[in-house]
Amino acid sequence: MTKTLGSALKRAEDRPSGFDYLRLSLAVSIVAWHTITICYGPQAEAPLWTQWFRPLPFFIIPAFFALSGFLVAGSLERNSIGAFVALRVIRIAPALAVEVLVSALIIGPLVTRLDLSAYFQDHLFQRYFLNLFGYIQYFLPGVFTDQPAPWVNLQLWTVPFELECYVAITILAALGVTRRPAVLLLVAVAAASVLTVNGVFRSPPSMEGALPGRGLVVAFLVGVALYRMREVVPFSWAAFLASLIAYIGLCFFPQTLFLSVIPAAYVTVYVGLLNPPRVLLVKGADYSYGIFLYGYPIQQTVSFFLPELRLPLFNFMMTLPVVCLLAWTSWVFVESKVLSQRKGIIRCIEQSTGLWRTAA
Repeated sequence: MTKTLGSALKRAEDRPSGFDYLRLSLAVSIVAWHTITICYGPQAEAPLWTQWFRPLPFFIIPAFFALSGFLVAGSLERNSIGAFVALRVIRIAPALAVEVLVSALIIGPLVTRLDLSAYFQDHLFQRYFLNLFGYIQYFLPGVFTDQPAPWVNLQLWTVPFELECYVAITILAALGVTRRPAVLLLVAVAAASVLTVNGVFRSPPSMEGALPGRGLVVAFLVGVALYRMREVVPFSWAAFLASLIAYIGLCFFPQTLFLSVIPAAYVTVYVGLLNPPRVLLVKGADYSYGIFLYGYPIQQTVSFFLPELRLPLFNFMMTLPVVCLLAWTSWVFVESKVLSQRKGIIRCIEQSTGLWRTAA
């Protein structure tokens, strides 16, 4: 019998450890990559995207989105559309709120060049709280202005596209597209093709940076499609190797960057469905989101206080323990507490809207 993504998922009792290890690895990789910009500025990072190792950094963010698509598709299949949306909100909002408050009320006052009265009255301080609603603000008054990279939280550039992913999948579910996996995959491929044609004839995406945000939405949709087609898509080493080769080839040309997310999504799901033994770090917790959110502000703070040691390796080694501690604190005292109330939240939605039928 041919092994499929679905059979691999069932063998792991719908909770393969590969996704947990992959999320942590990707989050830590983002912290590592950001050390270059933080220590030397964005101009130092740009040329690295065109080197022979380009497939490694280029893979990180699309993999995160493809992984998210595959996993949230299961939530969409089990819940009503209203419950699905509520679950996404309570997963994203608490940690994001912590990042905003820590950056604006602790880090900002510690490092700003302004006196505190001017800092708290500045419009940049007030606008920073728009991050809570997905309207991303990268600056705080007088904060990190003399750093090689002046941003407080550059990693948040992906948040609006994450929200777009949830809006897109909600609309597709309401239209019944998610109940037709082949059509859903066709939608994702068509989106990638449109972006590719636009890049060929109008404005090719830059090779000196991460995949543009719309490509991340495509990666998410491919992840969703792979979950919905899990009983027919093979889970095989040959398919993994072919997808990996295709991804590497496609990501080296600006005309095919958006198409590269399709094989990249399969590579991501294949690795995620592997089920090695769990260590304590990935048992019953997900610290990856916290590491992703809090990494950049903490890295900037370390760089600010130790300018004479502004080296990528030093910044990474100094930052990672602090970021992991903050991510653990956020998970234990904020995120997990909110998530523990999800049954009650879903029940309230069920009672108030009557939409408890599954969206699948």
